[in-house]
Amino acid sequence: MDIMACILDKAMDGARKTHVMYGCNLSHRQFKVYLNLLLESGLISLRSESDVEILVTTDEGRVFLKDYGNLKGHLAT
Repeated sequence: MDIMACILDKAMDGARKTHVMYGCNLSHRQFKVYLNLLLESGLISLRSESDVEILVTTDEGRVFLKDYGNLKGHLAT
């Protein structure tokens, strides 16, 4: 869950795959697994800009991040 939240957070305003991968300290293999899971769940989307794929957190992904943050906050107390 932490890794998925990290990916969604890094892609909040749109980011290249490599930026997200390095920002979350993931290998390419790990990143592909989580990216596919997030894409299938509709939490993240891909768009092309000048032949570059950009990851963007969807509205559903933003709700996930908010709920995840709330849950994590409750567990910390």
